[in-house]
Amino acid sequence: MATIKLKSFHPQQARMVIKHPATGETDFQTEDGETIQGILMIAGYDSPEFVKAVELMEDARLKNTKEWNMDLARKENRSLIAATIVDWEDNGFFSESYTAEGADEFVRDPQYSWIVVQLAEFLEDKRNFFIVPPLNSATT
Repeated sequence: MATIKLKSFHPQQARMVIKHPATGETDFQTEDGETIQGILMIAGYDSPEFVKAVELMEDARLKNTKEWNMDLARKENRSLIAATIVDWEDNGFFSESYTAEGADEFVRDPQYSWIVVQLAEFLEDKRNFFIVPPLNSATT
């Protein structure tokens, strides 16, 4: 009988490869002709990073209840999506090295909304954040 430890069911960070919005290709060409991929490291909705971002957002909302509106709601949604980005591969796809502030700016930039859509779809599939243990094996 296979033994599976409960720890194997804890969500893990996941690697998301960005796809071209028209072709679905994952390889992009730099101006120098080099082939690179856009890779994000993502923490899911069940992660400590996301839970902390929600708590901070809720605290801020409680302190400023009279100014909540749809623009603020959109800003909060983008900030929560940005909080799931915990790193990105620094290979030239992104213009700068990863920072939390850079991730926040990235998801707010309308020219990258096609990537934000991919990220939201990736986040919705919880299977992306769990490791599948091999059949008939014990995991630790």
